[in-house]
Amino acid sequence: LHDEALAGAHDVQLAGNLAFVPGKWQSLSIIDVANPTKPRILWFKNDAEIADSETVLVSGDTLLLGTRDFLTINITDSRQPVILGKVSEQPKIDRINGMVRIADHVLAANKSGYIDAFDVSNVKQPTLFGAFETKKKLDIESPHDIDRYGDHVVIADPRRFKPPFGKLALFKVLENGELLPVEKWTLS
Repeated sequence: LHDEALAGAHDVQLAGNLAFVPGKWQSLSIIDVANPTKPRILWFKNDAEIADSETVLVSGDTLLLGTRDFLTINITDSRQPVILGKVSEQPKIDRINGMVRIADHVLAANKSGYIDAFDVSNVKQPTLFGAFETKKKLDIESPHDIDRYGDHVVIADPRRFKPPFGKLALFKVLENGELLPVEKWTLS
């Protein structure tokens, strides 16, 4: 237990003996779980720069963090992570709640009604490849998670957790293993 390091813990991603835990109440922590009976917090941050942290994805020495923005963080030294890059453009990028990496791109479920695609070929300067609006175009109100299935991504939408419950949507986003421009994505 730690009120600041685990404030609103919302997701966890493991890499070796390390657990990366973002928290909705502006927290991010790195925890050594090598001894499961005595996990140790190696580092944490609790401030407005990472407000509404909801999801993480480890990619080598880089931690991808979804908040109201998209951040790349160098985690080579797990006791002194360094923010490398940040992409902001609300509402297109906002409340990222799930991510999947596809080669040099990260696709993210954005609870404000978008699927975001980021180019992370240069982790120090990630860019917005495109944002597909799901809320107005397809009545997918609040994408909450995303994963890859072949040339498709699967999106979960809880429909605000009230009846009528949930939708699952498949989008074709790849052609021959290459990410299509966002305007060519199609609902399957």
